[in-house]
Amino acid sequence: MTKPNKLLTVAVHVAIVSSLLATVACNNAGVNNAFPETDAIPFLETEGGRYGFISTSSGEILCSNEIKVDALTGTISSSINGVFKVPVSDGYVYYTNPAKPEKIGNGHYLRGGYYTAGCIPVVAGQGKPISLIDIKGNEIAKLDENIICTNSYFSDGLLLFKDSDNKYGYIDGKGKIAIPAKFTYAQPFNEGIAVVSNTDADETAKEYFLIGTKGETVAKLKFDNLDMSVPMFFDGALVCGNRVIGKDGKLLFRSPSKWDYVSPYNGGYASYMENGRFGIVDKKGEVVIKARYDYALTKMRNSFMTIKSASESDEDFYYNIVFIDNNGKQIGKIEKVSSHGVLSDNLVAVYDGNGYYLCDGEGKPLNNDEYSFIPAYSAMFNNNSTFISTFQPDGDYTGTMLCDWIYSDYLPADKVAADILDGLNVAGGFDNITFGETLSDVMKDYQFSALWRDYAYKNVYEFKNEVIHGFNVSYNIRFNEQIADYNDYNHNATVSGIIIIPDYSTAGNYTDVPRKMYAAITKKITDSGLPVYAKGNEWEGYIMDTFYKEGSPYAVSVDQNASIIAIETIN
Repeated sequence: MTKPNKLLTVAVHVAIVSSLLATVACNNAGVNNAFPETDAIPFLETEGGRYGFISTSSGEILCSNEIKVDALTGTISSSINGVFKVPVSDGYVYYTNPAKPEKIGNGHYLRGGYYTAGCIPVVAGQGKPISLIDIKGNEIAKLDENIICTNSYFSDGLLLFKDSDNKYGYIDGKGKIAIPAKFTYAQPFNEGIAVVSNTDADETAKEYFLIGTKGETVAKLKFDNLDMSVPMFFDGALVCGNRVIGKDGKLLFRSPSKWDYVSPYNGGYASYMENGRFGIVDKKGEVVIKARYDYALTKMRNSFMTIKSASESDEDFYYNIVFIDNNGKQIGKIEKVSSHGVLSDNLVAVYDGNGYYLCDGEGKPLNNDEYSFIPAYSAMFNNNSTFISTFQPDGDYTGTMLCDWIYSDYLPADKVAADILDGLNVAGGFDNITFGETLSDVMKDYQFSALWRDYAYKNVYEFKNEVIHGFNVSYNIRFNEQIADYNDYNHNATVSGIIIIPDYSTAGNYTDVPRKMYAAITKKITDSGLPVYAKGNEWEGYIMDTFYKEGSPYAVSVDQNASIIAIETIN
């Protein structure tokens, strides 16, 4: 809940976020909602003080001035099912009972998720895989080392994960694989259904289908060009752009072309936009409240909430919040609001430029308490799911996050190095490429563009890309001369080397990657029979260590950060 200072900020904050499908199922209002329960929100009574907690159901202060957090490490998480995490310099510690906080165990965790399905997915320390712990900090299960990351929470009793082959599957609360990793695309379960795909990741047109919690196919979505901005069922409906689809995969209704969007459903209703204005539609596609409001309507417990009468002045920024019933009649109002956040379907935190206070779902102040700070929740989801809202970066309107990934820190460096160098052969080449062969020979095995201009005055050709344990790795052939000009290919250019470029930024947040990968790659090279020949040589801007022995047809050089590997012929 940031403090915006311009009218444009509100316009972007509400109108653009609305166009990205802002209104979703509430913790309390959704049908069979599988999201974890956000039972308490942290707050500060005084600036720089200790955190306490407010109940999201009643607004009652559960505790105050209990937990001190270094401002440099971040803020306390919300309490999810009675458990919250506190950032420390080397990760997180967990507490239970927001009314009387008690630390869980003695461990600091490098990374960690939320308490759901009786456990928490965590990474216990550097170099460790993901494990599941119980509410006392005891390890329930250590997940397979091949699992790169998991979602931070269970939904419908299942935890989404991704393996080293970039395939998705689901784990149960005991750490067992419930649905094997066989999908190229998958989302968390909600209401007993998940949206998945087997279409290759590089295909732009995906074919989606729905699965149940046993992995069975429930329905195929037989529609072209589906908009998967929010690819999850809410209130029994999946909204895909202008299509609203039921759990059987069939179309519930298609919105009129004059509607710009329909939001996900909550309690039987969704917000829709027509000609830049907002209204409410039911699950049959029938208009309940006409589109006459300037900002999207949020479904509260007994009302709809929207913004009205924003000020025109940058210096005196404020807006009013109004609450209306199903007939569009105003039943409540909060005036001169600088910013706000919806903490539940009956609790709104309001900032008036001086401090924060609480109102119910019809705009009535709950008490006379005032707070110094309540952590920010982006408007993307907080209007109907406080839990999911914590994943949305404040001010980021580029998309919707339904997952908060917990990355393993176990890096099988030796295996990754072996896979990266797998094509290297002692006869003098890589895969089916032989050092010294001509461009004409290479073109028999690799598809070049029909336009030689694409390669004009270059001596490098990228012949393949691979994903190896989540890392994107590109392989380039280096020739002794340019391989084309603006007239034709240079068919007589010969292969002089192979350049391998691993991109370690593409596979999560492993710690100390350069050191681990350098050690593993150089060990793989020396094990193949090439000893260290020279260290610290400059090569095209890199500091390289070279491995070579007399009589070998090539030398291998490795950047000291393991970010480039050069295999070159010996003249």
